[in-house]
Amino acid sequence: MDLLEREAGMRLRQKKWLKLVCACALVAVALTGCVAGKEQEKELTAKAERGDAQAQLNLAMMYFQSNGVDQSDRKGVFWLRKSAEQGLAAAQRNLGTVYEIGLATRKNLVEADKWYTLSARQDNADALIDMKKLEHNLTPEQIKTAKRLADEWRPRKF
Repeated sequence: MDLLEREAGMRLRQKKWLKLVCACALVAVALTGCVAGKEQEKELTAKAERGDAQAQLNLAMMYFQSNGVDQSDRKGVFWLRKSAEQGLAAAQRNLGTVYEIGLATRKNLVEADKWYTLSARQDNADALIDMKKLEHNLTPEQIKTAKRLADEWRPRKF
């Protein structure tokens, strides 16, 4: 075997070794992400259970987006509702969307309009846009009911 053949064989072994090292590194990063996601879920859950509305919203988004945790619309809606009930505008807007499309809950356009209205009243421009779009598909009576529900709504602490 001449020198060129030996060098070619050595380069081939180096490439295989490099691929193996890269594959192991990718697995390590993926496992770290899972562990980090589970740790983040654990920390956010503890805060959310103590009533932290922002942690509740963040936890809901983790579940909706499958961000380091198993995707669960049901858990996402659970935590989103708790956050919205405490008055967090972003959560209220997102809960309006949940009701508008019927994600892990029964579709309810009046309830969607109520949550968009509450969020819009806190100067959430996106909620105002969503509310106006939705109201094109509602009857005057449905809009009136949604506004009455928004007027009667009071934040709750969890």
